[in-house]
Amino acid sequence: MPLTKTVAQCSVVVALLSALIPGFAQESKMESQAIRCSAFFMVFADAADNSRVKSLQQLAGNFADAYVKAHDEKNTHASDADMLTRRETVLKELEAAYRDNQPALLQEAVLCGAWGEGFLLQGENITYVPIIPKIIPQKVWEEYGALSSAAFEKWMQADRNKAAVGK
Repeated sequence: MPLTKTVAQCSVVVALLSALIPGFAQESKMESQAIRCSAFFMVFADAADNSRVKSLQQLAGNFADAYVKAHDEKNTHASDADMLTRRETVLKELEAAYRDNQPALLQEAVLCGAWGEGFLLQGENITYVPIIPKIIPQKVWEEYGALSSAAFEKWMQADRNKAAVGK
């Protein structure tokens, strides 16, 4: 009987662990939005004029750092390679979203722009990750809405050109 009881207890522990482990692999809302915003700012930087490229690339980096830091807080260290792989996946998702649901993509791009403003307000020395905004000022809607529309059109055109060259 004692062996049966031990096996039963081990089964319960294994069942609990397998139920919990997938939860550790899931990203928090902050992690998910940070890596998505990093991808958005990569698109913005690729399509921007020279006067804005540096700040847009910096924001892409700020969001990538926020993603890695959030992973580290959960004791699931994300290497730079992990972050780059995840961001590449998000870029593919954004490409599909551009084809299938531009209004939602625009809305998320504006959210990222508004969140990015919190980094810009800190200047060169980033000391904290700003909160994800709930209310977005009209000025930010206009600025990042226009930037997003132009950037995605240019980005998708460049993607189509790469595909045509590859044929």
